[in-house]
Amino acid sequence: MGRINCLNGSFDSLIADLRKKSASAPETIRKAVDKAGDVLVEETTKSIVKESVVDTGALLQSVKKGKAQATGGGYKIEVWPQGMRRDKHHRKAARNETIGFVNEHGRKWSGTGKNKTAAKNGYKGRPFMANAAKAAEERVGDVMLDVLERDLNG
Repeated sequence: MGRINCLNGSFDSLIADLRKKSASAPETIRKAVDKAGDVLVEETTKSIVKESVVDTGALLQSVKKGKAQATGGGYKIEVWPQGMRRDKHHRKAARNETIGFVNEHGRKWSGTGKNKTAAKNGYKGRPFMANAAKAAEERVGDVMLDVLERDLNG
């Protein structure tokens, strides 16, 4: 799951100016975090394709952002695969979040290890969420600063 936190300590001077000029500072910060979530969704879908996690496309289409939520000192937004799917590999409905987690972190075989073919059934993870967060880091900061500066100047 990708997570963006905007704590008040991150942009101290910008937030101080924002509070002086605008009574709607918390709303502006929420908008900045919301726009940053859009960037992270875009990077996550690119990363899913790059890491070859696409089979049916259900995971790719299920990546969405949550609502920007107020925390103790700022706002946060989470980006993760949402919803359920039923396809050729999952006759019973399976959560996209679980499938994304297994693809991200991999799977070890929980057998005893005596059966050599069973021990090979595990696989390494393809960290599409972690790679997307790293790739989006600079763009997220730029987008958040643009929104905050636009509110300050406009």
